[in-house]
Amino acid sequence: MRAQIQISWLAVALVVGCVFFPTRAHAQSTKQLLQRMEQRLDTVEQENRSLREQVLELKQQVSTQAPTVSAMQQHMTQVMPKTEQQIADMERVQEASDRQIASLKEKADSPFKGSGLGFRTGWSEVPFDLPGGLYWDAHLGHRLFEQQDGIPFGDINGELAIGLIQGNHESITVSTLAGTPLAHPVNTQADVSLVTIDPTVRYTLRALEPFEPTVFAGPEVLINLFEFSPLNAGQLPIPPQLRQKGIPTIGTGHVFAGGVFGADLQYRLSDIASALNIPQAGRFFSKITLGPEWRYHAMENGENFQSYSGEITIGF
Repeated sequence: MRAQIQISWLAVALVVGCVFFPTRAHAQSTKQLLQRMEQRLDTVEQENRSLREQVLELKQQVSTQAPTVSAMQQHMTQVMPKTEQQIADMERVQEASDRQIASLKEKADSPFKGSGLGFRTGWSEVPFDLPGGLYWDAHLGHRLFEQQDGIPFGDINGELAIGLIQGNHESITVSTLAGTPLAHPVNTQADVSLVTIDPTVRYTLRALEPFEPTVFAGPEVLINLFEFSPLNAGQLPIPPQLRQKGIPTIGTGHVFAGGVFGADLQYRLSDIASALNIPQAGRFFSKITLGPEWRYHAMENGENFQSYSGEITIGF
């Protein structure tokens, strides 16, 4: 459009020049001017053609690359969640590796490698058909064999537990004592307490950390501390009501041999430090385990019973 306007103005100028200046020199000058203008128009037209070709080429490139960009966006949308999950898994694996390395270093530096001290408390049955009561013990454990020694998926520990079971009272009315009738029946209370000594071997599964399921078994020694109040007078004969229950003595200890087996499920507190983002407390919490325990006590006289407790263990 601009070129057409310029040509129109040049034509007008030529006509005016021919009318007012009809000279030969001027005609030649006008002809030269028209030639220059035509050359300039040709140049502009070539430039315009070149620009149009470049615009078309760019449009083709954009239309060609648009599906690729869209596919890349979709791929990134699909891949990003998986990548983030992989990163999170790698971080958890790294944390677990760091804890294992720290544990190995700690064990290598400690003369009490794999040892721990703990306490249990709960409720227990008692033998002789008497009411159950409180149970508590203190135990000391030491690691005997680990996975590096060929134990599959866990380790084997030895433990020595010394406990006390304190049964509840049972009221008994006594009308005779040592075959002699009493002037008046006497209401008494029968109490039984047991001291337990349990050396056990324990297998702990490590594949489910921070949970640590354990099974154990071993021999057991039980010391019966029976009390018969208010007639607790040493080696007095047993009233018939108690003789039927199999109680051997009154007021003195009687040692029973037996065995014990059971299971527990401990939870190591190392993950709590990670959840609370307290890395400096990780080493302390990694030494502590909490959880429930079940025990079955088998006595030589067939007076078997069970105990249930919760425990805490602190590693060295």
